[in-house]
Amino acid sequence: MKGAYLMGMNLVEVVVYSFCWLIIFVIAFKLYKKQEIKPIIWKAVIVYFVGKFAVMFDYPLEQQAIHFAFIPLGVIAIYILFSKRPNFNTYLKFAWFGFFSNYLFLIGTLLIIPLDSFLYDKNDIQTYMSHSENIEIWSIHPSANDNITVRASILEQVKTAKEHPLNTDWYYESVGDDRVEVERFPYILANVAPKWGSKAKATIYVEKDGKGLLIASPTKHLYYRLDESILQEVTPNEEK
Repeated sequence: MKGAYLMGMNLVEVVVYSFCWLIIFVIAFKLYKKQEIKPIIWKAVIVYFVGKFAVMFDYPLEQQAIHFAFIPLGVIAIYILFSKRPNFNTYLKFAWFGFFSNYLFLIGTLLIIPLDSFLYDKNDIQTYMSHSENIEIWSIHPSANDNITVRASILEQVKTAKEHPLNTDWYYESVGDDRVEVERFPYILANVAPKWGSKAKATIYVEKDGKGLLIASPTKHLYYRLDESILQEVTPNEEK
């Protein structure tokens, strides 16, 4: 269970955002120390998080949501509701700090994109196929052979896989004059984990000869060929 949880994490995001929170803690501590009249800590924390509320402009970039804060709703609300309270200016500083900390996370998100690409090559098949405890193959088309299983050496085989151009007409192939449609990729692999920390999402289709793999991620399709088939036929009495 622990391994599966870690596989689902994006290591770069965890590190970058943790560092952002560390910076925020350090700045908040220094801001607190500078106040002549010390605010109540729990109130300052609440004011900080209220200050983070803002009108956001969202822009999708490389599967990351870029949030740009431009109207400080939280700061405005605090000003309207509490401007006549004692020590208001002391707490207002924490509200503004909350608003401007949104830009720290904006910078962090912009850093995540190149760092993630540098650490995890999205054109490398091993980014998507790195670990497996109980790999399975599922038939997704009637033309598939139900009496097959995956070779135990599959993860070693993919290390030598070579990328090839993908034919845009891959989805169906017509066979003979009887117009019977045979799916070129009638199988998908299950229980295959990506490289640790990458959180690379993809569906892995297997070609009917067992020598072709189609990696279908949310942003691209990659086609690889192997020297030998990853499939082996079994008798109906054998367990897959």
